[in-house]
Amino acid sequence: MSSYSFFSSPLRIRLFFLNPRAIRGFATAVVAESKEAETKTAETFFADHAVSWDSLGLSHPLSRALSNTGFSRPSLVQAAAIPSILSGKDVVIAAETGSGKTHSYLVPLINNRLSASASQQGLSPTQSGLSLVLCPNVLLCDQVVRMASGLCDDDGHPLLKVAAVCGRQGWPVNQPDIIVSTPAALLNNIDPKKQCRSSFIRGVKYVVFDEADMLLCGGFQNQVIRLINMLRFDEKQLSRANKSAVEVPRGIGSDSLARFSSEDEEDQQESVPGRG
Repeated sequence: MSSYSFFSSPLRIRLFFLNPRAIRGFATAVVAESKEAETKTAETFFADHAVSWDSLGLSHPLSRALSNTGFSRPSLVQAAAIPSILSGKDVVIAAETGSGKTHSYLVPLINNRLSASASQQGLSPTQSGLSLVLCPNVLLCDQVVRMASGLCDDDGHPLLKVAAVCGRQGWPVNQPDIIVSTPAALLNNIDPKKQCRSSFIRGVKYVVFDEADMLLCGGFQNQVIRLINMLRFDEKQLSRANKSAVEVPRGIGSDSLARFSSEDEEDQQESVPGRG
């Protein structure tokens, strides 16, 4: 990932000892070049003027929240990623730091959650599907939580409940809509002995790997693989059920269902690391 920020200016300023008139002319030239650089930066950061938050398919409350936060229109990265995420596709976002990647995934996650809340009133986030964002460190977790919580309704309340599970912050008492955590902290908090584990695993609908190049290599790799295996339990159970249905066309008996449940529990026990 590039470390360049879109706010950085390519302008090189050299200092000279000049007489007052020359200084005034030099300062004017610097301001003019600086504005030109900012204009070019804006052109490479923002999407076309015809592209708005509404045109990307976002709800009106979320579009207003973005505008009130100072995001008048989407960036190029956001305009490219948001529609694909909203449609349910798996998306890989690769762009420079400062290009708007974080909102590229937060915005569609929030939009989908708001839509689900409107159609499934009375259900908890676990029942209607919550989002999990994995980050390599606590600092990035806190940053993501601040950015998500900064999108508020007209009364100033955050659109969604977002919680960080890392550092000194343990499992939230009230189930949030989005959980942001490091792989190690999440594994420690969904230990098999904890009641939140089963409902959490089955409640996760969206998973984001922020800084995926770091999470999928080195010391994080084994932890991430374990989490992926844990989150695929329902898929495994469905596969086993389908396989059994082929072998026993007349249906699955209670003994078979009990065996599936037992095998799932064994998988969960094997997938969770001990506390370190």
